[in-house]
Amino acid sequence: MTDGLQLRRFDLSGDDISALTGVVRRAYATLADRGLRYVGTWQEDDVTRSRIEDAECWCLWDGEVLAATAAFYGPDHLGGTPFYDQPGVATFGQLAVDPDRQGQGLGHRLLDHVEARARTLGAHEIACDTSEHADHLVALYTARGYRPVGTYDWDLTNYVSVLLSLKLGDPAR
Repeated sequence: MTDGLQLRRFDLSGDDISALTGVVRRAYATLADRGLRYVGTWQEDDVTRSRIEDAECWCLWDGEVLAATAAFYGPDHLGGTPFYDQPGVATFGQLAVDPDRQGQGLGHRLLDHVEARARTLGAHEIACDTSEHADHLVALYTARGYRPVGTYDWDLTNYVSVLLSLKLGDPAR
């Protein structure tokens, strides 16, 4: 990347899980301030670890400083909702950009990467979810071509989630 940021997978055996947790919690703090109980608003290191153990946790690094992250799950992973569990549906979650780096396109870079990764693995769709009350996030995803495909009520949150999905088309693209 021309701006010096490096995209690479988080290494559970060598990278600092507390730094990852910190980025997620700082990024989700404004949602917590609105009363939304995303897992990312309260999770500790053990929860962060459990959320990425079965994922490809992709991160943007500025030198040794973690700037942004997203957890990607391939199309063979079961995601806990009937829509996510359909064949050919990849998912992502825990998309977080450090507040000091927001507005610089880092979230879009991670989305570009996980969408391409899903295509590479043969997924025909990639999906995510967010609170029905997070209008700005729903608008961000719909502007990228995601469409609402349902709702889901997770046990760990205090809101109903909107499920959003992007049709990927040709995997070779």
